[in-house]
Amino acid sequence: MNYKLCIMNYALKILIFFMFLSVAAHAQQTDGAWEDYFMEAVDIEEYDETQLADIYEYLQELEAQPLNINTATYEQFSRIPGLTLDQISDIMYYRDKYGSLRTMEELSMIRSIERPMRLFLSCLFVAKPVERMPWYKRPALDSLLHRHQGT
Repeated sequence: MNYKLCIMNYALKILIFFMFLSVAAHAQQTDGAWEDYFMEAVDIEEYDETQLADIYEYLQELEAQPLNINTATYEQFSRIPGLTLDQISDIMYYRDKYGSLRTMEELSMIRSIERPMRLFLSCLFVAKPVERMPWYKRPALDSLLHRHQGT
């Protein structure tokens, strides 16, 4: 009986050890992952050393505090190196047409954004739902028009 208990205890310790290793390995893979994706998604030869230093600092800030892709502005998107004007327009069009992105993987539905850029963006943005005002609480169109016309 003690022999079985000893073996089970040993097996449990090994299992916990491997679980810890897998969690540690995953943490290492995701920490600073944007740097690997950055090199794949962006042609760094377009930038000089000063620009790269500024970009690196900005991207580190974004990694620490990612932006919500559903509320990001054109200006915020345009600060992301490697993201073209067409891709920014496609993201904003997708958001307008289909509503908030539920996950970052949904970027794969936008044809102009290839896999390296999607992986890069997934390190810098999160997909959080946007609370919209219910239709019955929105101002009526005629009241907006009158307010704009000054009458």
